[in-house]
Amino acid sequence: MKRKKKLLSKVIAGISIISMLPFTLLNHAFESKVEAATTVSGTLVPGQNSDTGNHTLDNTFQQNPNNWTILAGSSNWWKWDPSGNNYLWLANLVKSSWVYQSVAATLDFSKPLTIKTPYWYDKADVWKMGDAAGFFLTPANNATITQNAPNATGQNLGISGLKDSFFVGRDIWYNGGFDGPTGTNKGQDIIEIRKTNETGVIEQSTSSTVPWVQASAPLQFQGSLSKRYSSEVQTMTWSNIVDNKNGTYTGTLSLTSTPDSGYNNNGAYGPKTISRTITIKKNISFGSLAITGNNTGVIQAGNANDRASFTGSRGTATFPVNFIDKTTNQPIKNVAASTITANTGDVIGVTNGTANPSDNYTYSAPTINGYTYSSGGSITVANYDEYNEANPNAINVYYTPVTETADFKTYYTTGTPGTGVVTDNITGLTGGSPTSTTTVTQGFAPTLPTPNPATITGNYGSTITTVPTFSVPAGYKVDHVVGPDGKSGKTYADLSTAITGNPTFDDAANNSWANHFSVYLTADKATANFTYKYVDGTRPNAPGLPTIPAETGVTGGIIKDPSSSLPALPSGASVKDVTGPDGKTYASLSAALAAGKNKYYLAGSTAFTINVVAPPALPTLDKVPTVEFGTQSLQSGNGSYDSVSSTALQITDESFTNKGWSVTAKLSQQFTADPMANPTTAPIGTFLSGASLSFSSASLNTATGNTAIAPKAFDFTLQEDGAAVPVMNATTGTGQGTWELNYSKVKLHANGSTIAAGKSYKATINWSLNDVPGN
Repeated sequence: MKRKKKLLSKVIAGISIISMLPFTLLNHAFESKVEAATTVSGTLVPGQNSDTGNHTLDNTFQQNPNNWTILAGSSNWWKWDPSGNNYLWLANLVKSSWVYQSVAATLDFSKPLTIKTPYWYDKADVWKMGDAAGFFLTPANNATITQNAPNATGQNLGISGLKDSFFVGRDIWYNGGFDGPTGTNKGQDIIEIRKTNETGVIEQSTSSTVPWVQASAPLQFQGSLSKRYSSEVQTMTWSNIVDNKNGTYTGTLSLTSTPDSGYNNNGAYGPKTISRTITIKKNISFGSLAITGNNTGVIQAGNANDRASFTGSRGTATFPVNFIDKTTNQPIKNVAASTITANTGDVIGVTNGTANPSDNYTYSAPTINGYTYSSGGSITVANYDEYNEANPNAINVYYTPVTETADFKTYYTTGTPGTGVVTDNITGLTGGSPTSTTTVTQGFAPTLPTPNPATITGNYGSTITTVPTFSVPAGYKVDHVVGPDGKSGKTYADLSTAITGNPTFDDAANNSWANHFSVYLTADKATANFTYKYVDGTRPNAPGLPTIPAETGVTGGIIKDPSSSLPALPSGASVKDVTGPDGKTYASLSAALAAGKNKYYLAGSTAFTINVVAPPALPTLDKVPTVEFGTQSLQSGNGSYDSVSSTALQITDESFTNKGWSVTAKLSQQFTADPMANPTTAPIGTFLSGASLSFSSASLNTATGNTAIAPKAFDFTLQEDGAAVPVMNATTGTGQGTWELNYSKVKLHANGSTIAAGKSYKATINWSLNDVPGN
């Protein structure tokens, strides 16, 4: 439903607009009013057009005085007829006056139209009421018409100076040399369709041949002298329209003058019609006018009278409604402008949903995701040449971007040791958290790192410029990152790349995952190493220890106890204790694995040391002497032969038992040239029967730094009988470490009769080391 609103009438004087108070006329009981929007016409949709409708011009529109605007140089030049018949005095007995009754709309000349208006002529002699009475058509607006009007009086018919405009009506006064041949100026009964060119120059002629269309349309006048009066109905039609595809239309413009009853000379004067093919722009300002010169009377137009009729369409313009980001003063990205098609002259507004009383039509601004409405506006739709002029019509609707928050979460991947299953409340994806008790994977996981910052705020559509940082726990790495675009399973290798792929603040109305980033960590591979190790102080020559295979898993996982499958230790060796990753010692490997976090794989590798006690050690006979006699000269009888070289005897005692030890030697094989020979049957010279070896001048040495008490060394002789003789003796508490014994004198004692010349002889000595001292 629409309601009426009071409106101040505007009267034009010269080129200035003079606002006048509302006027009340005798027997003319109406106030000037306009239609006001009381409801919202609809909600705009970006990228789509909205049409106000109400483009039809009909009798109701024409006969409403509120739909007409009066343009005049003075308020004394016009008035509404006191009778209350809604006739407007366009000429009011004032010379050189100009009054336009302009309809509050433009006419759409792309469509047919018919306009019928009664005219009344009074208070002057025949055809001396003025210069022109009829219709005007012009692409100019009211302001331009008013500014031009003072120069368009008299013979200029109200249109001279207005570009591409038309006078369609009665040219009341003949002006010689302008309306035809020079002659006596006089009143006339001519109706005509006359126009101006593209510069505003009106058609004129000095000959009987004129470029416009005209015809005689006589009226019968009643009264006498200066009190003559008459009336007619002027009907303008537009038909046979062709679209020139350049903003203009060509068609047939017709004018019919029909004398009213009582003014048709008893039927002798019938309707008179003239037609002219013209080309005209689409949206045209229209109305009735009366122009006076030196002659004047009263000319009335009954546009608002119930005898008037109107069939046509209002001129329209389509204009954009732009949706602007208030912070950037630029159109909102990816939001197309709406358009509105409205009648020219109507006031169109856009609000947040409340009808604006000053609008003819108010539209509601659309809801734009990520923005809140800030302000709209209203415009009076201006007419323009869409082919040659920029559209002057536009409404900018301003929106404030919503403050959005980007949040950053961290999770472990599902199944990470030491975590239970959690579900992200935005994405619904599952991950792992050390605090969850749901479907827990046994093991240990550090507290999840918190990104810094954990949230970032910014305007919708602005760029996320900060990449949060966080410390990934040792033994873990970023497995993948899920960003706002992850609904289809897309992931990123790191947070920086995810932000690059989703660089702007979005709104949850567009994407339920908007501004949400989830970082998933996973455990690295890890190793548990187990090592046998002799306790400190173990002798260097202790038996080698076996290698224990490593266990493999991931950081935080539980280490399998390999106790039951450990490789066997050397005979006599035993486990003293186990040192765990925590540096503490435990009675067994199982005990070490059960203690605290020792049971879990640590970042990189986890080390368990199994401390081993070596088996008890015996003194060792490292080297025994080799004695060389070389080639000797045979001596007769019993002789002695000196060795040419002799190596050392070496003993090592690292048992640390301090029990002592002893060394003996015996000649186990007499010197012989044939070790396989039988001593009882072998020929003389095969064995050196009765020979002996003597060792004397002993020297005993040990390694530098050995502070142990030296063992005793003896000179000794080895006899053929094979009896063992003492060589060295280390009593309790002596002889630790390595000792080397050298004899500088080693002699062979043999009877020359047993020696065969030219033969080589070898003997074997058995050296024996006992782990107890000698008597």
